[in-house]
Amino acid sequence: MRQILDDALDFSAFRFRSLDHYVYPAWQPLLWLAAIATVNALGAGELRADVVDRTVFFIVLYLLSTSAAALFFQRFCRASHRWREPGSLFPLMVLVSSIEIFQPLGALLPYDAGFILSLMLLGYQLVLLARGLQASTGLPMPYITKGVLLFIPIMLAIILLASAIIDLAGWIPAPFDGQAGGGM
Repeated sequence: MRQILDDALDFSAFRFRSLDHYVYPAWQPLLWLAAIATVNALGAGELRADVVDRTVFFIVLYLLSTSAAALFFQRFCRASHRWREPGSLFPLMVLVSSIEIFQPLGALLPYDAGFILSLMLLGYQLVLLARGLQASTGLPMPYITKGVLLFIPIMLAIILLASAIIDLAGWIPAPFDGQAGGGM
């Protein structure tokens, strides 16, 4: 487990290695992804769901979205006809997700500052994704950038689906109606 944590720190600092370095026992990326999801679930206290339901939802969401990213980029990189590595990109996608462990910090800030932090983390994550893929696959950056841009609509669809599920489950609190406390 120590290696994946060291690699997550290195990855976040833009110290990348070849794809064959990011090989772990299957349980390690899954456990690290579950830890990231759990931290984010615990930081999502504004959702009206108990901790267990939130945690299970976030773990499933992270597993599905990370698997979708790994499958998409696996196919995209192989479509270049220049990359034929037999390894999986799943551990690489887990390392890209590592930065999300800081996402709950936004809840400690005023709303505007938390939103800006979330956008900054997302931008940083997209740059990590592009640079990490380029460094570990050896494919040219313009090709990788094209793949990242093509993946953004998929990522947005996953976010919208997750939001719809949360809304259907009744976990989103009612918005403030602005009429509380004395009227005309």
